[in-house]
Amino acid sequence: MNKTRQQIINAIDNELKNNPFVFAFWLEGADAHDRVDEFSDMDVWLDVQDGHEGMVFEQVKSVLSKIAPVDFEHEVKHPHPKFVKNFST
Repeated sequence: MNKTRQQIINAIDNELKNNPFVFAFWLEGADAHDRVDEFSDMDVWLDVQDGHEGMVFEQVKSVLSKIAPVDFEHEVKHPHPKFVKNFST
């Protein structure tokens, strides 16, 4: 079953909205600039309480894996110590 972009966004939002360690959830990239097309990825940004990033990444990965298998994951160190970048497909 194909999920629409909005269904994926709603699934993440529904999962995180009651997490007290998540302060904000928003989309950047093509979504933020109203340039979404069939080739667009999703740039999900989260403001998370320090020290709870790993738990929230696992929560998001769990939601995504219910939609489709997550077969690639990569974390990139960001120059700013309070930023964590994680790529999942």
